[in-house]
Amino acid sequence: MFLTGATGFLGAFLLHELLERTDAVIHCLVRAATPEEARRRIEQNLASYVPDRGDRRSRVVPVVGDLSRPLLGLTPERFDALSSRVDAIYHNGAAVNWISSYTRLKPANVAGTQEVLRLACSGRVKPVHVVSSLAVFPLADDPGGTVVREQDSLDHGGVLFGGYTQSKWVAEKLVAVARSRGLPVAVYRPGIITGHSRTGAWNTDDFLPRLLTSWVELGTAPDLDGAIDMTPVDYVSRAMVHLSLSDQALGGVFHLVNSRPVHLRELARWIRSSGFPVRLLPYDRWRTTLLSPAGRAKAVGASHLLPLFSATPDDRPRGLDRVRPEVRGTVDRVGRVMAAQYAARSVTFDDRHARDGLAGTTITCPQVDGDVLARYLSYFVRTGFLHPPAHVGRRPLVDRPD
Repeated sequence: MFLTGATGFLGAFLLHELLERTDAVIHCLVRAATPEEARRRIEQNLASYVPDRGDRRSRVVPVVGDLSRPLLGLTPERFDALSSRVDAIYHNGAAVNWISSYTRLKPANVAGTQEVLRLACSGRVKPVHVVSSLAVFPLADDPGGTVVREQDSLDHGGVLFGGYTQSKWVAEKLVAVARSRGLPVAVYRPGIITGHSRTGAWNTDDFLPRLLTSWVELGTAPDLDGAIDMTPVDYVSRAMVHLSLSDQALGGVFHLVNSRPVHLRELARWIRSSGFPVRLLPYDRWRTTLLSPAGRAKAVGASHLLPLFSATPDDRPRGLDRVRPEVRGTVDRVGRVMAAQYAARSVTFDDRHARDGLAGTTITCPQVDGDVLARYLSYFVRTGFLHPPAHVGRRPLVDRPD
């Protein structure tokens, strides 16, 4: 097998599941100077998120390369040799940056996908399992709401804001063209991936952990009438690997989402229950607090998010009037609709094909509740991302994973 993105958050869990569910040797593309450095990056990433199993390391083969370069950064000879060794491809790698332009993300996200498809077609044909994004569909829509089904066409004619969403759309379009020409492919569109539902392990560089810690650091949260689709990474990885090992998956598209979204006010209440004093403020007051000199000094975890909350009405792109008024302020100068994804999405993603493919298994999406959120906060404290609360509430933070 061949896996891209093994040194990322979802990549660690996909690699773990593939090692657990198969006996395959897994070649992992890693950007590094040497194979030793590449192996070290893989092992460190695994150790950060999943239990260590040293006996499996012999089945992990680091491949020094670069997703953004022709032939994945390999020589023609190494590319051909890799193509002859692997019998399935899992394409999870991508440059995830909500600020960068399409031009800057195109080499990794678009050209990289093209090179992965080239690898699949080189020599004997190999099936490709592609991690895409729900953001290939507009997240800001009419107030009445829209249902997006797994079989719906990418030619929706909607407006996609920002380079990341645009690059993911073009990449998936390439995959759709390859599928129409006979390449066996399956596409998986995860929801907003959150931490492991039992251990709490989560990538603290993600948008949502930084946003939640900003609430704790400020002691305030925005009072918005919206809900978040929080999909634990253990469900996404288990579901994707199970589906991928079924012959029926090829040719399909699967939405891996949580059908039970979490209201923002519930999140704030659960944070308070874990011992962190957080009160709700009207959005404009909360935003003013965050952007003030004192707020910037307090909300260290949100430092990378500040551009998201600094747009003025003159900066907003056309089409933004379709986003609910109370979340328009969170759209930055690049014109992204991050707030629509995290607070006021009027689009519902149907996941019938995924549920049908998982029928008869124990793989279901865990409900994110106060206990799960407490595990997330506990993980943030254990890793030093968040200071422990001064007083523990009804849901005490644990010292180790469940």
